[in-house]
Amino acid sequence: MTTVMIGGPVCRRCVRRISARVRDLPGVVSLELCGDCGRLRAVGAAGRAALLAAVREP
Repeated sequence: MTTVMIGGPVCRRCVRRISARVRDLPGVVSLELCGDCGRLRAVGAAGRAALLAAVREP
């Protein structure tokens, strides 16, 4: 499991957008994104750098 702090709080629309991006990454098995605390937890082979890149994607 990899945990990334993305800053928060995050609005519902952003939670959906970020979740979709992370879910599409190769190696992500499951994810949990807490919009209130700005924490992303992903299970799988995707690394921290890939998760952060997906979060920061415009």
